[in-house]
Amino acid sequence: MRDFSSQGRRRDSAIIWVQESAHAVRDTEGNSLYYEGFMTDITERKLADEELRRLSTHDTLTGLYNRGFFMGEMARLERGREFPISIVMADVDHLKRINDQNGHAVGDALLKRVAQVLTAAFRVEDVVARIGGDEFAVLLPGTDAAAAEVSLERVRRIIQENNAANAETPIRLSLGVSTAESPASLSGVLQQADESMYREKRENNAS
Repeated sequence: MRDFSSQGRRRDSAIIWVQESAHAVRDTEGNSLYYEGFMTDITERKLADEELRRLSTHDTLTGLYNRGFFMGEMARLERGREFPISIVMADVDHLKRINDQNGHAVGDALLKRVAQVLTAAFRVEDVVARIGGDEFAVLLPGTDAAAAEVSLERVRRIIQENNAANAETPIRLSLGVSTAESPASLSGVLQQADESMYREKRENNAS
């Protein structure tokens, strides 16, 4: 008996997954005469498996990577050769107040907009993740300190553009960044970026 799965197309051109099972029909002496088998449409099961894999690595609200995936990628990059590596931390200012005053639906919509801003501001190869309720982090492989600062300016510019179209619920982010110019512990870089972000948050709250 042989079992394997493959992609196929229905008559309406829709792509489906099928599982094919086949076994040999033999004569009285055990010689193979031919194979017979059947195909089963397993598209729903395949899509469900893919969704489970996606949910294990992605944040359900924003669609960004989740904390587990981010930490795994950080460990992987730490062992690699893509230095310098920068890490950006971002925290949404006053999210609790927004949730309390306007409801969690408004707060969730704001978090989704933050995700859109960060996705637009960074490269495809950068790892953009939501690592906490109001916290986001970005891994930037092959990015030195100067290039990381340029990325932060791009984030701020895109926020301004987004806020112009959403004046009632503007995005306010505190940002921090740190860079490992040569191989080093990225957990330390993450902590430094977090401290940098909180310094900006304190300045924002004081102003």
